[in-house]
Amino acid sequence: MKDADGNYLDADGKITEDSSKYVADTSKGESAHAEGYNTRATGNSAHSEGKTTSASGDHSHAEGLSTQATVTASHAEGQGTIAKGYASHAEGQGTIANGAGGHVQGRYNVEDKSAKYAHIVGGGSSDSNRKNIHTLDWHGNAYFAGTTLTIGNTTVTETQLQALLALLEAIDSVDKIATTDDVSNAISAAITGAIGGSY
Repeated sequence: MKDADGNYLDADGKITEDSSKYVADTSKGESAHAEGYNTRATGNSAHSEGKTTSASGDHSHAEGLSTQATVTASHAEGQGTIAKGYASHAEGQGTIANGAGGHVQGRYNVEDKSAKYAHIVGGGSSDSNRKNIHTLDWHGNAYFAGTTLTIGNTTVTETQLQALLALLEAIDSVDKIATTDDVSNAISAAITGAIGGSY
């Protein structure tokens, strides 16, 4: 916005140091607030801060560097993040939060276009190399890209988890009147099959 003399003003009404480059555009957002360098808060009650950020959704918040909060109640922070789901939150670098109420963090996640996930951790390296290293869907099902799980001082490998699952299936499949040898043989076969050798 400008004052009567044509000087660019920040959201608090002060003349900026570099009025030729600074834009704090709240003219389209009722009760909106923009601060920083080339920031825009065009949604009603929206807040934009940092550098080249845009809060276009009503009651949205964009902060950091080149972030966008494009729909109602969305929040984008970090660098190059986009929150485009209702009440979604994108943080980190190059992340995209697409589903309503969804949360994304990390770097360059795969966009959840079907709004399947409540939570995503991105592990990509660029906009053209996106990947997820952890997801949690709206039914509570989780996926981890790693092959080990550490709980306290105990680390379990993927192979050990497969063996444990095979063991549980073997126990479940044995007839209730089976002998001890029958149970032992079933367990041995299941574990051998899971780990590809003797144990």
